[in-house]
Amino acid sequence: MSNNQQSNFFNKYFGEVDESQKVEIPVGGEFQQNGFIGPIGTKMVWRVWTAVDVNGPEFRDQAPTPISSRQLRNGDYHFFYTRPGDAERAIKAIGEDTRAEQYWVFSIPTDELLNSGNLEAVKEGFGVEVAYMSRVKTYRSKKYLHEFHLITLPSVIAAAANAMGIDNAGYDLSEISVNALSATDAWSNEYIGNPEGGNWVESVLGQRRKALWESLGEDDPLRYALDSARMEKFNVQSENMKACMKIVYYPPKQPLLGRLMNVLDPAIGAEYESESGEYKRRYLPAVTEFYAGLDEAKKVGDAEKAAIEANKPAEVGGGVAKAKAAPVIDPNAPKIPDAWTDMPAEWKEMIMEYAGKPDAKLKKDVAEKPNMFACDVDVALEWKTYLESK
Repeated sequence: MSNNQQSNFFNKYFGEVDESQKVEIPVGGEFQQNGFIGPIGTKMVWRVWTAVDVNGPEFRDQAPTPISSRQLRNGDYHFFYTRPGDAERAIKAIGEDTRAEQYWVFSIPTDELLNSGNLEAVKEGFGVEVAYMSRVKTYRSKKYLHEFHLITLPSVIAAAANAMGIDNAGYDLSEISVNALSATDAWSNEYIGNPEGGNWVESVLGQRRKALWESLGEDDPLRYALDSARMEKFNVQSENMKACMKIVYYPPKQPLLGRLMNVLDPAIGAEYESESGEYKRRYLPAVTEFYAGLDEAKKVGDAEKAAIEANKPAEVGGGVAKAKAAPVIDPNAPKIPDAWTDMPAEWKEMIMEYAGKPDAKLKKDVAEKPNMFACDVDVALEWKTYLESK
């Protein structure tokens, strides 16, 4: 790898960075070719999940305007902010006992996809843009550490390393870049580490991240902060890693031409029951390639579209359908409340927040937020017990 390659790639997308735009991150290989090719936009957002409409007239002068929002089928809302302070002010204005969660969002406008032969089908499934997001957590997180630290972050760093000319970056996601995954608890613990054991560095993906970091001259796999005065021990040291981390901490001058895909979440408890009764697995975003320019990206995309046309597959998005997990029916799973049948993953996510905590907290919240839970306290407690046993 030459310094010139690094300079060309990062100067194109970042140049001289504006320190005022640096985002905050909490500190504490070769891929199977599929997914979507196009100009990838990235941003950090903070999500507020609430039963109250922050956009209502009563909050007009108190709560900042979110950049986007959506209403869930049970009546709750997700509001997204680009600054954590705005999210906290919104929470204070509505007076709810909730908190903001940070996500890393990746998106490609559907009209600008370069490897899909049927844009109308993609639009029907995704809307105006293909978008995926990953939670950003510190090392203290037990349930969600793997999303950012073992999957999304190292996938982006590996793609950037390859763009810089480091061919063997030491990282891949081949096991979860598939259309079906029947994962046992033992396999999950080996692949991403036991969430209760704190051994993620020794896991399969932890060791791949370590090898990737080493290929970039970073000898400590725990480092991922960029010039942080607050958490100096996690600051990356090598110039190659500092260059790669710009993708995480600064907005690019233009969308990054690359390949965006969703991989299957390997975590225990990542399955959810669909309306049809089939158990599926959540998705997480990964970036598997960056391209030097539009010509290169278009060449790859055109080749994939030609292959799709020749084979006439039913799938969309570079000839690869959205991943579907093999059905894993758990006869012991409680029934999901009627108001949440269209959002089983969100229901499990909400109840998982109470796992390992006293029942009293869940009982109190069910009583005080009947519209949010939309079920009897016994149902919520049954789900809590079930998820704690997984």
